[in-house]
Amino acid sequence: MKTTLNVRKIEVGFPEDIIAQAQLVKIPRIDLEERIKMAFAIDLFRQGVLTLSRAAQVCNMSIYRFMTILKDREIPAIEYGEDEYQQDKRAIAKYKERQSA
Repeated sequence: MKTTLNVRKIEVGFPEDIIAQAQLVKIPRIDLEERIKMAFAIDLFRQGVLTLSRAAQVCNMSIYRFMTILKDREIPAIEYGEDEYQQDKRAIAKYKERQSA
């Protein structure tokens, strides 16, 4: 299911030699405009401005495809910090408690 986004076009200038170099790097089925959009979405995702779902939507791809792209760039798709670890430890302790009762 594709969602139509309200789109605002912006113009970004790059030196000709950079454009030529970028077009030499082939990424199957992804043109230069899409690659720039993807780089922007990845940057906003890394900063916490966009959710994983929204960043994938901006790139017009599935979450799973976007996660693969993040993985290829060694960018974690999901944060697992100290808070989540502590929550998991408490949940496991409760589970063990119930099992031994």
